Amino acid sequence: MKGSDIRNLWIQYFKDKQQHLHLKSASLIPDNPSLLLTNAGMLPFVPYFLGTATPPKNRIVTVQKCVRVGGKDSDLENIGKTPRHLTFFEMLGNFSFGDYFKEEVIQWAWDLLINGYKFNPDRLSVSIFAGDERAPEDKEAFKIWRDKVGIAENKIRKLGKADNFWGPAGGISGPCGPCTEIYFHPEQGEEIEIWNLVFTEYEQLKDGSLKKLKKPNVDTGLGLERLACVLQNKNNVFETDLLEPIMKKVKSLADKNSSETTLKIISDHIRCSAMLLADGVRPANTGRDYILRMLIRRAARYGRLAGIKDIFLYKLLDPVKEILAQEYPELNNSQIAEEIGKEEELFNKTLERGLKKFEDYIKDNSLSGESAFDLYATYGFPLELTLDLAEEKNIKINIDDYEKAKEEHSKISAKDNKFAVAFKSVQDYERFKETCFISLTPDPLKGEILFLTSNELILDKTSFYAEGGGQASDIGFIKSLDKSIIFEVKEVKKIGKVFVHIGEFLTEKQFEVNQEVNCFLNIERRKETEKHHTAVHLLQAQLRSILGEHIKQAGFQVNYNKARFDFNSDKPLTQEQINLIEKIINDEIKRDLKVICKNCSFEEAKKQGALAFFGDKYDENNVRIVKIQDEEDRIISLELCGGTHVKSLNELFAFKIISESSIASGIRRIELVVGQALFEELNKKILTEQDKVEKLEIEIKNKNKELSLLEGKLASLYAENLLSKAEKLNINNQEVLFFAEESEFKNLKIIFDSLTIKAQNKKYLGFLYNKTDKLAFAVGSNHENIDANQKLKIISEILGGKGGGNKSFAQGGNGDISKIKEAIEKMMK
Repeated sequence: MKGSDIRNLWIQYFKDKQQHLHLKSASLIPDNPSLLLTNAGMLPFVPYFLGTATPPKNRIVTVQKCVRVGGKDSDLENIGKTPRHLTFFEMLGNFSFGDYFKEEVIQWAWDLLINGYKFNPDRLSVSIFAGDERAPEDKEAFKIWRDKVGIAENKIRKLGKADNFWGPAGGISGPCGPCTEIYFHPEQGEEIEIWNLVFTEYEQLKDGSLKKLKKPNVDTGLGLERLACVLQNKNNVFETDLLEPIMKKVKSLADKNSSETTLKIISDHIRCSAMLLADGVRPANTGRDYILRMLIRRAARYGRLAGIKDIFLYKLLDPVKEILAQEYPELNNSQIAEEIGKEEELFNKTLERGLKKFEDYIKDNSLSGESAFDLYATYGFPLELTLDLAEEKNIKINIDDYEKAKEEHSKISAKDNKFAVAFKSVQDYERFKETCFISLTPDPLKGEILFLTSNELILDKTSFYAEGGGQASDIGFIKSLDKSIIFEVKEVKKIGKVFVHIGEFLTEKQFEVNQEVNCFLNIERRKETEKHHTAVHLLQAQLRSILGEHIKQAGFQVNYNKARFDFNSDKPLTQEQINLIEKIINDEIKRDLKVICKNCSFEEAKKQGALAFFGDKYDENNVRIVKIQDEEDRIISLELCGGTHVKSLNELFAFKIISESSIASGIRRIELVVGQALFEELNKKILTEQDKVEKLEIEIKNKNKELSLLEGKLASLYAENLLSKAEKLNINNQEVLFFAEESEFKNLKIIFDSLTIKAQNKKYLGFLYNKTDKLAFAVGSNHENIDANQKLKIISEILGGKGGGNKSFAQGGNGDISKIKEAIEKMMK
């Protein structure tokens, strides 16, 4: 049974047979702030178990994404070394919130395993909670297994808290209770726990005591990969169809003599990393982001052990998506490959130096905690990776000293000026000279660090455009000259005369004041933003031309994927006006008019007739004008503007208004797209229209099915009526029911099909006809000595029509309807 079939059968059994509501998996990022990641199938439902929220239904079935890395439940050290441990897994779960309890769910579990998944009952055993000082033995579960299911007492084990008392998730507080576990015993090898049925009867308080819940609940968990391993008769989960394709891809890239453990770790980690990225986790140095970074870097390092020298992890995403994307379409996000490639490349650049440093730090077959922390702080080696290296060389590490070094580093950083807290007001920035903005250079622009915090940088000069004048800021990276230190720029703000680059360090090592760095802005994003900015200038010019020069800008926002323009108007644009604006601007784009940017005094700009942007202040001695003119030097657009623009209109590709609406009294808003965004908008509309067509086709298909069913029912009733009023004839000393009449049914065959069913042991001969645009007629008989086809030939000769069929049914068309009576009389003889 395939993994997807196992998943689907689970959902179908509880949804259709036991009336559960099927909910899609919750995110791996939990709502519970005390937990880093969703590590259990019941975690999204904690409020329902506690009674603090109302579930959409008291019976729910899910297939929940789970990750167990970090904390007391971490499975990291077991990956690749045991047959069944994984960092990411899918948990099949069914839940009752104050509805059914032990008796129902135990019997359902047995039914699904035996009759659904076809387990041999002789190979199954169970366990129950033996009781302890906090909670009594679960005698109720014992009796149900023995008396209701029929399991022999010697196959029911009584185990303690460690095995048969579950929860709470996170280990501190929350719903918990005794559980009963189901085990599979293969012909060879150790038993396998396959299903855990948890009876959440208690809430564990922070002091460890138990409090009875108002309503007992059921929470069961069955690992999909573990169940697939058993049902597919595999030795470990990596041989199942849920992981084997990933392993196969890893093997194709690795050396032939690579260890199975190494290949399994890589396969596990890339699957888990992809799922984390799909849910919005990004590699960084704290919390769940640290877990993702650690997994990617650990996989990359094991890739080197397998002889893979190039960046490779992104190549493993195809089999991951082939296995999981149908169930989890969020995996189709193209940013996943980008993030994994970027993180692996970042780590790869420091890996060799870090490995050499690791060797240098080893003294007396041990590695100090301070050295382990330096590997983390300087080379980006997560502690888990250093522990792997130490285990391979049988070297000890003092973890307590590592934690002390980490704590000391935090204290020093807090005192160090270069990690000062963010500025509070504009006055804090006045001690810095004005940032020199140099838009684009052939090579990355070199600048000097004037100030930095953990998430802000100030340079003496920059190529990053700061948000202003309606244009969104650039994004990109600032890197040390040797590229060993990287700061991701997510936003740039201009405060006073200073450009502040806001983002985060992607490396443990950070810049120092007065250090020289290079600016790498996202060029493609900048170019798409420039296209939209120039398009806004063209739009304003045409609005003033078509609606009148009273039109004034009331604000605008330019981004890489869309632009909006607000203007004063009491009336919406007509479709004819929108079409005209688009036609004129697209014609200007086809003519590839040039965009000229130059500086002059504010007075000179006014003399030329330049429009000033809404709310902006201008330097009297130095302003920038953006001019677009046609082939005959006639001005199309002339505005004061400090933003960035294309050099010629052909770069815009085409112009499209996607919406026009009112946003306030007397203020209208136009949203527009050009360039790549227009391609995407068109694709989106095509997909939307295709979706509409597909939905309409399905709707028509369903309606046709309904009509067919209704037509069948009406035909059945009509057939009964025909038989009830049919004339009785004697043919060959046997009674035959005869009828002949005009019918409203166009499909005459459906009547005779119903007649055959309704007649049972009665014999009939029938003739039906209808006339819409032409005459149609049919003969039917269930009498062994009456040939319907022969009767039709007799009728056709009289009517002048044509047709044919078989002994029980024949149909024809055309002919003279006035001779129907004559034809019927001839047919009866």
